Amino acid sequence: MTTRIHFIRHGQIDSNVTGALDTAVPGPALNQLGLTQAEALVQTLAHVPFEAIYASTATRAQMTAAPLAAALGLEPQIRDDIREISAGSLEMSIRHEDRVAYHMAIDTWGRGDLDVKLAGGTTGREVLARADRVFNEILAGPHREVAVVAHGALIAYWTAVRSGNFPEDLLMSHPPLNTGFAVVESHPGGWRCTQWMGQDIALPVQ
Repeated sequence: MTTRIHFIRHGQIDSNVTGALDTAVPGPALNQLGLTQAEALVQTLAHVPFEAIYASTATRAQMTAAPLAAALGLEPQIRDDIREISAGSLEMSIRHEDRVAYHMAIDTWGRGDLDVKLAGGTTGREVLARADRVFNEILAGPHREVAVVAHGALIAYWTAVRSGNFPEDLLMSHPPLNTGFAVVESHPGGWRCTQWMGQDIALPVQ
């Protein structure tokens, strides 16, 4: 039976406005726009029969999940392994070159060099391993429609690497926006992405 994971990026925080590399947990709360975005998800995703909701240990992820969980009568499952990819020694930097270095390291992982280390010592292999623990838990569980409220870089990296059909240039044209969502579904060979930030993704011909 197919399992669908609906990734939701958290609502806006002030660091998203300033461009700061704000990755530590628990991190800041949603700002006013972020709260509005979180509330809007209740209507935006009303058509999805969610059976479970997961969120990271970040305050912003849990605040984003709360309205949707309340509307569905669900208790969010909190997992540290789906926290954002750490910026390490670049944490809270607003320097353009530091943001570029952060995303270039992740892009290098996406091209297959998983052992390149980010500034804080994190490798792509480590990030995949911890995220896989949560998604394998979901896959082995009883729920088939699951919401996962997490973080832009983590969602983009894991989806691009683990979905065999993810277009290489899609992240450039459609970056993960606050409360933007993506859908991946299980199949016998692993995972495939069916929707990314409002764009339907063509599945491979069987």
